[in-house]
Amino acid sequence: GFLESADRKIILKGKDILDAIDYAEVAHVLFAADKLGLFKKLKEKKTFEELHKELKVEKAAFKIFLNGLIAMNIIKKIGEYYENGEAIKELIETNYIWTIKFNSYFRDPLINLYNVVKKGQKEAKEIKEDKEGYMAYAQTMSSWDEITPKILQYVDLKNAKYMLDLGGGIGHFSIAFIEKYPNLKSKIIDTGEIVELGRKDIERYKDKILLEEKDFLKDEIGSNYDFVWASDILHYLNYEEIQHLMSKIYLSLNPNGSVAIHNFILDNDTNPPAAAVFALTIPLLITKKGFVPKKKDLVYILKSAGFKDIEAKNITPGTKLIIGKK
Repeated sequence: GFLESADRKIILKGKDILDAIDYAEVAHVLFAADKLGLFKKLKEKKTFEELHKELKVEKAAFKIFLNGLIAMNIIKKIGEYYENGEAIKELIETNYIWTIKFNSYFRDPLINLYNVVKKGQKEAKEIKEDKEGYMAYAQTMSSWDEITPKILQYVDLKNAKYMLDLGGGIGHFSIAFIEKYPNLKSKIIDTGEIVELGRKDIERYKDKILLEEKDFLKDEIGSNYDFVWASDILHYLNYEEIQHLMSKIYLSLNPNGSVAIHNFILDNDTNPPAAAVFALTIPLLITKKGFVPKKKDLVYILKSAGFKDIEAKNITPGTKLIIGKK
């Protein structure tokens, strides 16, 4: 609730801070239960001995852990049998249980924040590729459904024939653009486990979407594009890499082509608050080099690469859409 408006500062009162600590405690309990696979097991009723055997946990600590979960109403026990609590059942039924895994996957590194602040970004711990983590990430990206109509409102591709989607592994935005503009074809470039997940998602669009596993910084990205889309990738890069990428994008575009960038973007050091808070999570704690760029710096980089008619639109309280033309 603290990030409802891009124009508001986060003002925490004493009670807010205490509540935040309580919520963090609950969150880490949920993360641990999810990592153990407890919620999956408790889709069916299980006894303590069954859970102990299947999850391969230490008995005494596990018993205390289960008691705490019961006290929080996260799970419940009826007779000898344990099962998920109503809130967890609701998340499973509505297919939102992945939000726990996603938040665990990307927020666990916050524990390392002290070391990073004390010794620098070199202490960041890059996340190893993990299939379940990527699946949770893919589910989260599908939740961009809420903002996609707003993006489509600002991006006009009626004259475009061929687009490039950088880092768009699961194909969410490529699919959205193609469904609105049936004459459009897309190439997606991405790396890692998410590429395989993407192949499944875009199977029904195989005549219109090509997915290539490449490093868009190091490898050739192709040419003759009318439009290049880059969503949620800049905060993994340093300043020089963003410069390099924008130059590559410019050269890859046809005359009158355009680029659209969707990312957390700052207006200044502390605003919008959602972008400033995001800056101390994934960019600072995971990437070893990434940062959240400021709008003025990104506009300068785009102009230096050759782009003109640059405009910025607010999409969410922390993200912007930056559009430039060749």
